[in-house]
Amino acid sequence: MEEVCGSIFNMSPLKAPMMDGFHAKFYQANWECVSSSSMQLFWNDSLSEGFIPSRGVRQGNPLSPYLFILVMERLGHLIEAAIE
Repeated sequence: MEEVCGSIFNMSPLKAPMMDGFHAKFYQANWECVSSSSMQLFWNDSLSEGFIPSRGVRQGNPLSPYLFILVMERLGHLIEAAIE
């Protein structure tokens, strides 16, 4: 991540670093959002405290849909058990 940060901040602000079309200035101004990921959950009409995920797969990973299905299947069973 440090290498990416160095590249972004060494670019001319109006140079587009990738095919997404965003200028380097956008990433420079919003680096804090891009470099650190923290999450919050909305559960029972309230927002949880923020946490930093320690595990996961990157977006686009071929395992993502299968892991999602497995987790949703288990969640469905837990919800059914709680209702009964």
